[in-house]
Amino acid sequence: MKRYSKIIQQSERSFKRQTGLSIDNFNQLLQQLGFHIAQLKIENPLKNRGLKGRLSLEDKLLLTLYYIRHYPIFLLLGQIFNISESYAHKIYHIIIDMIVKIAHVKGVKSLVNGTIKDIVVDVSEQPIERPKKGQKKYYSGKKNDTL
Repeated sequence: MKRYSKIIQQSERSFKRQTGLSIDNFNQLLQQLGFHIAQLKIENPLKNRGLKGRLSLEDKLLLTLYYIRHYPIFLLLGQIFNISESYAHKIYHIIIDMIVKIAHVKGVKSLVNGTIKDIVVDVSEQPIERPKKGQKKYYSGKKNDTL
């Protein structure tokens, strides 16, 4: 299934809703990504070996942006793009690392906005069901259930 070829035929608004980028920004990022990959292959010619992947660079970028936008599990992402869960995970991490290098982001923490005022954290304890027999393997008995 060629996801990019189908999604590019949709309207600009639909494309932006699914990927978070306009078609022009997507193409610009795709061009920068292609240039970065070409530079990596020039620096390390051994990267040209082996079988070529089933997904095009457009689909790999689309997979990454789709994950960032919708945050599905990799199993679902693999089914959408007709690849395995592990291959979807591998592609995501390779492409996101390249995007970080291309965009010159200093790290994940540099994207956080410094205007956060309040943070709410749920720290309530939940009792865990354990087997009645053979519980000693899982539970030392040091903490009593006081609920």
